[in-house]
Amino acid sequence: MERESGKLQEDHGFNGLTALPHHLRSNQSGDALYARTWAAEFKGRGIRVNTHRPGVTDTPILDSQSETQGRDEVMKMYLNMIPIGRLAEAVEIANAAVFLGSDQSS
Repeated sequence: MERESGKLQEDHGFNGLTALPHHLRSNQSGDALYARTWAAEFKGRGIRVNTHRPGVTDTPILDSQSETQGRDEVMKMYLNMIPIGRLAEAVEIANAAVFLGSDQSS
């Protein structure tokens, strides 16, 4: 039985949008194209597809990166790439995903 409505969400890092060499970048770019393909395929069935690209988020993985490079150096590197001048918080990403999955979004 085919669905007549629904919401599909995918979460991707921002690395797929940059041209810097890294083995994950091509994979993430492919994931974004896959989500666009789903959106085009499902549009007539009332199924909406959203892709999140939150950028650098303050999570424990930054601490593991900091072990080899030093926290101040890692933070400076990331903050120089972010126009707003701060890292995202995980709760901000979660709140956006909850909203997009809710009946309040259209």
